[in-house]
Amino acid sequence: MYFSYDLEANALYIGMTPTPRAAKTRFVDSGTLVDLDTDGTVIGIEIINPLRQWPLDEICNQYGLAPEQRKLAEMFVSPKDETADSAALAVAFEMLATVTPTVAWHGDLPVCDALAARHATAAG
Repeated sequence: MYFSYDLEANALYIGMTPTPRAAKTRFVDSGTLVDLDTDGTVIGIEIINPLRQWPLDEICNQYGLAPEQRKLAEMFVSPKDETADSAALAVAFEMLATVTPTVAWHGDLPVCDALAARHATAAG
């Protein structure tokens, strides 16, 4: 799994497979697209304006994300209440934009640490 963030477009891409070659793209809402392979398996999720509430539950229910895929995607879900947690997520996205355009999931990257801390706080 990997993720990338385009600061200028304010677009987050969460890749679920190492070879993101979409056979189909499904529109979920006005700022959320799901890429599928030829078997209908989710290979990626694109979220425009990822600080908004985007429909992860709907994606999981409709396309059956694996638990590890859901766990990764949950790290990018903005909290329902616009608190300091949203600001922390925004900072993490800005940090992500400074790393290479496509980043493999490595726990030693600062953005991963920031997202993991955010996720642990939200879960706790």
